[in-house]
Amino acid sequence: MSTPEYTVNGVGVVTIEGWYLNDKLHRIGRPAWQEWEVVDGVTFLVSEGWYLNDELHRIGEPSLRDWRVVDGRAVLIREGWYWNGLHRTDGPAWRSWEVVDGRVVLTREEWYLKGVKIRPRTLRQPVRAIERWWRYHHRRRQQAIESLLWDSGMKVFPGFMGLLREY
Repeated sequence: MSTPEYTVNGVGVVTIEGWYLNDKLHRIGRPAWQEWEVVDGVTFLVSEGWYLNDELHRIGEPSLRDWRVVDGRAVLIREGWYWNGLHRTDGPAWRSWEVVDGRVVLTREEWYLKGVKIRPRTLRQPVRAIERWWRYHHRRRQQAIESLLWDSGMKVFPGFMGLLREY
C-alpha cells in the first residue's frame, strides 16, 4: 500500500503531498503528487501528477497538470497525457498556455503516440481506418450470431443482437 509524505510550510499548511510505494511515486485512482501554494491566505492547487511505479501514467485524462495563480484564480498552464510515455489518440498529448494581458493563450500543442511525436493528420487516418475495420467485423460477427440463432430455431430478425445490447 502507498504511504503519504507531506511537506509543511512555516504556518502549518501542507504544501506538497507525495504518495510512495517502495520509494517510488505510486498511487492508484488519485494523484500521487500534489503541490499547493498559499496566496493572500488562500490555498491553490498548483501541480498534480498521476504516477504508477515512479512514471507518469493515467488512462483517459491528463497525468500531469500545472496551474499558475493569476489575479486570485488558478489558471491551467500545462497538461500532459501519459500512458507509457506521452500518448493520446483523441487530441494533443501535450499543451501549454501563457497568460498575456490577462488572457490565457495556447502557446504549444504537440501530438504523441506511445512517446513518439507525430503530426495530427498522421493520427487521424489510422484511427478512422481502425474504426471502419472494427465496425465491419463487428457487423459480420453480429450477422453470424443472428444466423446461428435462426438456424437453431429461434425467431430473430436483422439487427436483433443490437437490440439485445441496449437492454
